Amino acid sequence: MDEEALLDALRSVDDPEAGMNIVELGLVYGVDAAPDRNAPAQDGNAPVRWIANVRMTMTSPPARSAIT
Repeated sequence: MDEEALLDALRSVDDPEAGMNIVELGLVYGVDAAPDRNAPAQDGNAPVRWIANVRMTMTSPPARSAIT
């Protein structure tokens, strides 16, 4: 999984106050992903699950409560 694929996925996440996605707003500072070593691979292929790290900032304290 590359950085552009992660950013594309994050473009579907809208900031509830701004009504725009968090990538276009500039809230995401960086992303990276690594295979989940606890997830089984299928037939010797790539793992079926990845762990993503997203470095970002929030727009306001209420936005933090929206994270699950």
